[in-house]
Amino acid sequence: RDTAGTLHDKLMETGARLIVKTLDAIETGDYEATQQAENTSIKPAPKIFREDTFINFNKPASEVYNFVRGMAPYPAAQAVLVNGEEELTIKIFESRLSDGSLDPGEIETDHKTYWHVGAASGNIELLEVQLPGKKRMKTRDLLNGFSLNKKAFMKK
Repeated sequence: RDTAGTLHDKLMETGARLIVKTLDAIETGDYEATQQAENTSIKPAPKIFREDTFINFNKPASEVYNFVRGMAPYPAAQAVLVNGEEELTIKIFESRLSDGSLDPGEIETDHKTYWHVGAASGNIELLEVQLPGKKRMKTRDLLNGFSLNKKAFMKK
């Protein structure tokens, strides 16, 4: 497994243990209540507009990865795929960091199992995407019926 996958597994295990510990403490009454500090500077999150959901591949791969995570499942991160003569706005629901040094927006694929896109420092692998008018699907399934042009790229 890659480093990001291993880290994800460790975080999930740590979170699971913390939930069990917390629930046990609540059940037994073995906890100390703490008054939450009042902060008058708290403001509601700004409204997210469609333009705000587009990925900037000129940012580091870790920021692109976190952006995709933050937008999933709704409203979903989007990118413009230039595939030959057509431009498609695709939604990206799941990705992971991957090794490599593609240029920002550059695509690398075997046309069967993986789809990597370059960012400013590193790459991300697209794991689950949605083409316009189609259902959300795993990249492997999408690549079975969709052809990426050899010169396809993502607009930055």
